[in-house]
Amino acid sequence: MGVTAVELTAEAEAGAGERARLVVGTEAALHRLSHADLVALLDFDQHLLAPRFTASEEALGLVARAARLLGPRERGGRLLIQTRLPDHDAVRAAAHADVHGYVRVVLRPSERAVPFYQRAGFTFDTGLLVRQRGEAAG
Repeated sequence: MGVTAVELTAEAEAGAGERARLVVGTEAALHRLSHADLVALLDFDQHLLAPRFTASEEALGLVARAARLLGPRERGGRLLIQTRLPDHDAVRAAAHADVHGYVRVVLRPSERAVPFYQRAGFTFDTGLLVRQRGEAAG
């Protein structure tokens, strides 16, 4: 293609990505650049499906960080997301710039706002033996 590429790693000098037309890097590259015309989030499913309770929220945060680099729509920047889950709530929210709709979905009280053990009807027993005053230890 004839375009100079820079791999942005922890060892790369400060500002290295700012002078390149093509920057390749991890999520950390999003923190080290001030602008971009195109951001591609490859293998985005690893973020959506991470074994964390807030994985999809964190994935959407990554999209927001990438969008910050692109600037306003009028500037014409592009955000590409590679995923096998195009119908995932976070991907839909990103595609339609609808964070409020996403929040309504993930904070449905019947699904997320109440901790699992309360939804399932579990209680936790501390294992302490409670005695009334005057009872003998047994």
